[in-house]
Amino acid sequence: MRNKSAGLKKTMRARMHWSIADLGKWLKSVIAGHCRYYGVPWNGKSLTRFKSEIIRMWCKSLRRGSQKHRITWGLMNRIAKRWLPCSFLSAILIHWNACASILEAGAQCISSASWGLYGGGCRVIGIPTLMSAD
Repeated sequence: MRNKSAGLKKTMRARMHWSIADLGKWLKSVIAGHCRYYGVPWNGKSLTRFKSEIIRMWCKSLRRGSQKHRITWGLMNRIAKRWLPCSFLSAILIHWNACASILEAGAQCISSASWGLYGGGCRVIGIPTLMSAD
């Protein structure tokens, strides 16, 4: 993550004079790509940390743009909420979509442990597996 942050820091320094909208769109694509690549279960903390680091660097970049910075953390949080995706939610949705596609080809349990647990009927429960049904 350090290498990625260092590269983004240099790029953001070069794009310091872009409008907030243009830089926000670009950073949104950066975070979305990072979440797609590293968005696996139980990696939400790392994704959130990466997004927080980008917000901190973006705030520093915006504050460097003038001699008297007027970018408070409250304003920065509103800007980030407007332009940047929720990294943790993206990871959950990516995981959910992956599980849904696996469940279509996964193993199925036809009988439940007890008839009385789920209203007296037998439920079909999808179990995720790594094998496909090809």
